Amino acid sequence: MSIELKGLINGVIAAVVSLALVFGLAAVLKPKETNSFSPKQNPAVSRNGLQVTTTLVLQGHQDYAQYCVKCHGDQGEGVMGPDIRNEDMTDAQITAIIENGQRPMPAFKDKLTADQIKGLVLFVRTLKK
Repeated sequence: MSIELKGLINGVIAAVVSLALVFGLAAVLKPKETNSFSPKQNPAVSRNGLQVTTTLVLQGHQDYAQYCVKCHGDQGEGVMGPDIRNEDMTDAQITAIIENGQRPMPAFKDKLTADQIKGLVLFVRTLKK
């Protein structure tokens, strides 16, 4: 086998190995998606009367990821804050806690709109044990 052919084969092998490493590392280093959420497309009413819309629930998911996940965990399981899955509270009670806080949780009535708070309540309702 000629030296040129051996060089070509070695170059192709090196390129294939390099691509395999790049794609393999990309798959390994890809950030883990947390709490991926896909709401039902049909509007409904929550068990306590709030109008459920896809927009509100998606906004609630985004706000939960920004404001709540650090203390309540990706799935509501509780980290520093309590486990909030399957809480036996009304929508109004959850709304009051979000708005006014509950030690050590801060109040969010001055940080979030009424619709954002509704979205959080609706999103919390999707978290199940």
